[in-house]
Amino acid sequence: MKLLRNNRLSWSTIARVSVLVAAAFEIAANFIVPIDGYDHYSQLSWLVAFPNLIRAGIFAPHWLPSAFGNWGSPAFYFYPPLPYYLSTVVSFITTVRDPATLFRIVAFLTTIASVWTCYLFLRGQEASKNSSFFGGMLYAFAPFQAFILFTFNAFGSHVSFAILPLVLLFVDRVLRRNSDSLWKDFGLLTLTWGLMLLTSIPISMLLGFTVLFILLLQIRSASRSRIGLVILALTCGTLITGFYLVPIPYLLPDIHLSAL
Repeated sequence: MKLLRNNRLSWSTIARVSVLVAAAFEIAANFIVPIDGYDHYSQLSWLVAFPNLIRAGIFAPHWLPSAFGNWGSPAFYFYPPLPYYLSTVVSFITTVRDPATLFRIVAFLTTIASVWTCYLFLRGQEASKNSSFFGGMLYAFAPFQAFILFTFNAFGSHVSFAILPLVLLFVDRVLRRNSDSLWKDFGLLTLTWGLMLLTSIPISMLLGFTVLFILLLQIRSASRSRIGLVILALTCGTLITGFYLVPIPYLLPDIHLSAL
């Protein structure tokens, strides 16, 4: 039995060291691997144009006049703007204007933030501190996240992974926590869901289906009022993003993908 316990300890240690080594390689890759994925041209050009428009006093950029050789682009009538606001803040603080460097810095910061937010979620599920930390590491440095970042250069999707665990955390708290912190958790769920929508629509849609599945599982164990509060929080979170979402359906008829 003693040998068995030692073997378990050894495998546990190997697993943890492997996660840390993988994390180190991925962090290094973030600053070494060329940014030449499927979406790199758009992402890098937006990381130049968006902060420049903010500097010019246009605080809610929609049209990018410098795109496509100064022909312009309506990109931010359709693409969620939060990752680029975040990049603008980083640019102002660090004075960095090079888009590739901004991409790398924000990707690194949001990867670290993903460890922390997943840690908070797992602690909310009563996991130990040690397990929560390594669970956060596995989440932040998972192969899918690396694939999204390095192969697709899907900047917004990568940033959204730092917010996603918080939405699930506050869904769980609204469903299960005592009334003392209920309205605080309701407000935080509203806020984090709104931030998700302003970061990545595809990941938000997948997360929305996940929350719906959770609610279906909780129909018997959670009160209907708590389930209703989750739905209300998601509705309110959607409404506060109206400045971004409302123009989209009105502009869809003007999109002619067949002409591309």
